[in-house]
Amino acid sequence: MQRSAKLSQEQKKELKAIINNTQSSGREVRRVLAVLLVDEGTEIQTIKTLSQYSRRQIFDLRKNYLSGGIEAIKDKNKGKPKELLTKKQKQEILEIIKTKTPREYEYDWDWWTTAILSDLIERQYKVKYKSKTSVYIIFRQAKFSYHKPGRVYEKRNEEEVAQWKESTKARVEAALEDAQTIVLVEDEMVLSTQTTVQKIWLPQGEYPKIEVSSKKEARSIYGFLDIKNGKEHAFKVKWQ
Repeated sequence: MQRSAKLSQEQKKELKAIINNTQSSGREVRRVLAVLLVDEGTEIQTIKTLSQYSRRQIFDLRKNYLSGGIEAIKDKNKGKPKELLTKKQKQEILEIIKTKTPREYEYDWDWWTTAILSDLIERQYKVKYKSKTSVYIIFRQAKFSYHKPGRVYEKRNEEEVAQWKESTKARVEAALEDAQTIVLVEDEMVLSTQTTVQKIWLPQGEYPKIEVSSKKEARSIYGFLDIKNGKEHAFKVKWQ
């Protein structure tokens, strides 16, 4: 009787990925286990005990995997996670995000944040998400993106800024047309380090003082992008 061919390294890697995937179901893991143990020549009774499949089911699994690939291992009707909000409720929330501000719902803030939206959903629909990820998904569905608040200085004159943009735009466009002119955009940043201890574990009742190092190091970096050819340039300096 001709022995079945051994699994390739790629096939073993593919099967083990199912075991290591936290989203895999128990049935999928048992199928993989049966196929791998058969390949290793493990006693069939041991495989039956560990996988909870009969001898026929075990060899059928191997046969189906060799002919159909990983899809023969995966659950056919793996359900989607249960939605906490109904479709109607989700649409209402998306409409609120797009057309209203938190102040209209008695929050002392003009912009939507993860915490505010989570609280509003809990108030409106008695639904509390365990993870911020679910709220991030709602923002993405509303075509919102994450931004850090920018600073606007009191002396900023928007009219002067608009005039400067208009006059500068013409100069930049002319420079882009001139083959002898290089056009760069620039930004800079400061990297700084300072050793400190924020949290430690200690026996109950002990409250030590934690010394913070006064030694601080910094390095400034200037970055330039050549608009015409896309080349990047970066320079490190000790001060800015």
